[in-house]
Amino acid sequence: MPEQCRGEGLAAAIHGVALQPGLEHGRAIEAVVVDGIGNGAGQLPEGAIELAQLAVALALLQRIVAGFVRYLPPGATIDDAAIEKVEAHVTDALRRGATMVTGGGRRKVEGAADRFHEPTVLTGCTAEMQCWREETFGPVCPVRAFRDDDEAIDLANDSEYGLASYAITSNPRRIERLGLELRTGVVGINDPGPAVAAVPFGGVRHSGFGREGGRWGLEEYLEIVTVSQADG
Repeated sequence: MPEQCRGEGLAAAIHGVALQPGLEHGRAIEAVVVDGIGNGAGQLPEGAIELAQLAVALALLQRIVAGFVRYLPPGATIDDAAIEKVEAHVTDALRRGATMVTGGGRRKVEGAADRFHEPTVLTGCTAEMQCWREETFGPVCPVRAFRDDDEAIDLANDSEYGLASYAITSNPRRIERLGLELRTGVVGINDPGPAVAAVPFGGVRHSGFGREGGRWGLEEYLEIVTVSQADG
């Protein structure tokens, strides 16, 4: 992974990582980049949104860019409509004032369909942008700074989606607060891949209903029967 520095993580928006001073940035960078690789060769799920505390945003951003460019392999979108959506989200963000730090266009892969998009990092993203409100399903990483825990949690919860959120932190009180206040079906603490077969996985709001995994997943396939017997 890229060079590490100091910083501590906090909440996520639709899907992503947020940081504050205190712990290693390298853990957050790994969560951002490795999770992108693990979700289909760069197809970041649900338009991954990263929140960075103002004091560490620049240092973190430089390392996320390095990780994106170096470690994220090329992966094709599923069809023409999918890559056109990725391009539309990037164009919309730039039109509304975002800054493109790296990427931004299609990547030519010899002998393959023209459906590859460069890993793209955008800064200065706002709630009005499509990449913040909609699921991009492409290698696009919008970044937004926050000032404190309250603002980060508010930003994270200001979404119609709620599948997963992530935090990089060693603060027990912050971990407890995030588990209680983040409105997502999954909260990963220092863990970019918290979905395993033994635990329930699923979202809230427009990210779906019900759970898969563990006994909770089996319950989705069962029917409850009420048997009532009257005396006499």
